[in-house]
Amino acid sequence: MNYVNSTRKQVIIWDEAALGGLASGWQNKVQQKIIQTLMTCRSRQHIIFFNCPKFYRLNKYFVMDRAEGLVHVYSEDRINAGKVTFYKKEKLEPMINFWMKKNKHPYKIFYRKELRGNFIDAFKLDIVDEDKYDTKKDANTQRMLTQYGDMQRSVKLLKLQYAIYRIKELTQKQKAEYLGCGTDTISNWGKIPVKYPEILKEIS
Repeated sequence: MNYVNSTRKQVIIWDEAALGGLASGWQNKVQQKIIQTLMTCRSRQHIIFFNCPKFYRLNKYFVMDRAEGLVHVYSEDRINAGKVTFYKKEKLEPMINFWMKKNKHPYKIFYRKELRGNFIDAFKLDIVDEDKYDTKKDANTQRMLTQYGDMQRSVKLLKLQYAIYRIKELTQKQKAEYLGCGTDTISNWGKIPVKYPEILKEIS
């Protein structure tokens, strides 16, 4: 986020794949931060690629309001990669609506033959060093998993704090005395579902 807001006219790739299998609460928090960044970085004139397994699971703001198009890379036999279709901006909202109504992948329904082709293999053309790429990606994935673990611990703490706030048998003053904190702290714990709606929606 800092890089986006401190540079101009860059090509930036956000690889969501490392987050794809994790909890929705974490993904929602990341998407909220990215939306905030996108809303404030228009003057930076970046070109930003969002690399994700399923575009229709992204926040609608990405797809309907900001995206200029969709590049769909796929494999016909699930073994050999390299096929690609492109969808213009005006196709994206109908594709999202189709998926929401039918719950089916909308790619084949909306593509035009003249916007199909083959995606080059960057490794075979020595554009990217595959070993260095894998090493760097593994390191970044591990960093994200560590951050996710920290977030999970934070969620448990927030739930505990909110549970303490909701104890009716004790006054706020008694809770504060037992825990060695101020009554303002206890009161703030009561606002946790409002401050963190996506993470703690199940206790709101």
